[in-house]
Amino acid sequence: MVIVFCGIKDAELEKQIELADGKVTENVKQATHILVKKRGDKITKKQQEAEEKGLTVLDYETFIEEHDFTKKPKVVRKTNGAKKSAKNEEEEPNHKPDVMNMLNKIIHTMATGEDKDDAILAIDEIKNMMIN
Repeated sequence: MVIVFCGIKDAELEKQIELADGKVTENVKQATHILVKKRGDKITKKQQEAEEKGLTVLDYETFIEEHDFTKKPKVVRKTNGAKKSAKNEEEEPNHKPDVMNMLNKIIHTMATGEDKDDAILAIDEIKNMMIN
């Protein structure tokens, strides 16, 4: 994911994006995915350029809410060249409560026949969690 910041400097966030295999650039290009700007009505040249290219433009607060770059990639560590063991690996995130809530939505939908769109979204979220 390629991100351009406009009127904002957040070195820690930029570092987190890069650790998550993202890239922060200074200029809007076709490879840019998101332009992050200050909240407000002022339209900058970068924002205008991004909108002309059909790119996503988000204010800083919305970007933070929608994208969590604080998750660190799973790292497998070995101790003293020893064989890998479950104790040497970092634990994967526990998605069990989220999955259970989504499964309850699906079960409710099946029982009542309402909110089918919510059930479909819940199934897609479960699939995404299992892939990531």
